[in-house]
Amino acid sequence: MRLWEPVSNLNELLARVTVHYNFSPDAMVGLGYVRADTWPFGDGGRERIENRLYQQFAVLHNWARSRFEHRYRLEQRWLKEDGDTRYSNRARYRLQITTPLNRDSMQPGAYFLNFYNEVFISFDDPRRFDQNRLYGAGGYQFTPVANLQLGLLWQARSSADFFRLQIFYTHNFNLHTD
Repeated sequence: MRLWEPVSNLNELLARVTVHYNFSPDAMVGLGYVRADTWPFGDGGRERIENRLYQQFAVLHNWARSRFEHRYRLEQRWLKEDGDTRYSNRARYRLQITTPLNRDSMQPGAYFLNFYNEVFISFDDPRRFDQNRLYGAGGYQFTPVANLQLGLLWQARSSADFFRLQIFYTHNFNLHTD
């Protein structure tokens, strides 16, 4: 959920599901789907509905107590605006750093900081640059598979820059059986 203002004016609501296959504890591939609804500021009408399929590859490594993730993603996007639907392709690269504050590693009961920078490149736009996102948040790890984050997201787009308060809940379902 992304808000225009700290506690009001919903801007964007995203629902995401991803299936991962881990090659090792430090490398994975994934396939996913996202539904993103975006509302314009002020009037509450629905501005855009986006359905997106994606493929991703992530590499993880630790340094000191911090966990680094390099994520590479390709997206196929269907954007519905004003009754018209258009298709688009995009690539993304994200460097994310997560650091527990009161524990030696990410585990239940850990308060943590999370930062990332992500660059988006459009295959369809001659400018190629789609946007850049810079994010900083604090969070709490409830269980080994669930956490909650509250942070500030800065989106630099070719058209305009936006700051958004972001509430982010993550729950990882492990479907692996031994």
